[in-house]
Amino acid sequence: TSPSSPVPQLLGTNILCAMPSIPTIAFFVSSLSQLVHAKRESDLKGGLRPERICGTEFPHNTTHEAVQCFCFMSGQCDSPCKCFQGCASDVVARHRWTATFKNVNDATSCGNQTSSALLTIPREYFRSIDHLWQACSAEAAYTIVEEALIKSFEEFQNWSVGPVRQCIHAPWRQTVQWMHIHTLCGAGMLDGMPGSTTEAWCGDMATTEQAASLARQMLQWAQGSKDSKAKQHLRSSADASNG
Repeated sequence: TSPSSPVPQLLGTNILCAMPSIPTIAFFVSSLSQLVHAKRESDLKGGLRPERICGTEFPHNTTHEAVQCFCFMSGQCDSPCKCFQGCASDVVARHRWTATFKNVNDATSCGNQTSSALLTIPREYFRSIDHLWQACSAEAAYTIVEEALIKSFEEFQNWSVGPVRQCIHAPWRQTVQWMHIHTLCGAGMLDGMPGSTTEAWCGDMATTEQAASLARQMLQWAQGSKDSKAKQHLRSSADASNG
C-alpha cells in the first residue's frame, strides 16, 4: 500500500475508537462497585430470600404477631411490620441460613455485661428444634444450629465483649412458634433459663470454636428431651388410668 493510501489511517482510527479511554474504564468500575453495594444493601434489607437448605413453607395465614415479626426478621415477609423492635434495616442481621435480632426481654444477673439479649432464628420456617430435626437431614440441622451459634456470638460481641450463654426452650415451653435461640450474658438468666433440662437447654460459649460441639449437644438434648417428654406423657396417662 502506498503511503498516501487511506487504509492504514482508517485501521488506526478504528483501533483507537475500539479501545475505551481510562475515564471510561474508571466510570465502569465505579458503576459496578455501586451495583455491588446496592445489591448488598438490598440483601441486608431482606431483598435476598433465605437460601434453602431444608425447611417448610411459612404459614402466612397466622395471626400471631410475634410469628409475623419473626417472618419479617427472616426475610420471608416484607410487611406489615409487627415487631416491637421496629422494622428498620438495622434491627436485624441476616446471615446465610439464620437471622439475629434484639430480644424485647432483657436478661438478669449480667454483672458488667449488658443485660440486652439476642434472638437467632432459622431463615426458613421451623416451629421448633424438633421440627428442624424432622424436616432436615442431620447434617443440615447441624449446619443451621452451628451457624446460629457462631453468628449470635459474634453479634453479641458488638454489644458486650465476653462469654455468652446460649439457650433454647423445649417446644412445649416456647411462647413463639418459630424456633429461636436465646443469646445472653455469660452468667445471665432469662425466661426461666437456665433451669430444668426437660424444659430448656443452655450452653456457655467463650469462643466461636465451641460452636460445633455446642451444636451437637443442643441437637442431642433435643432428641433426649423429646423422648423424656413422651415417657412423662405415658406415665401421666398410666397414672390417670390407674386412678
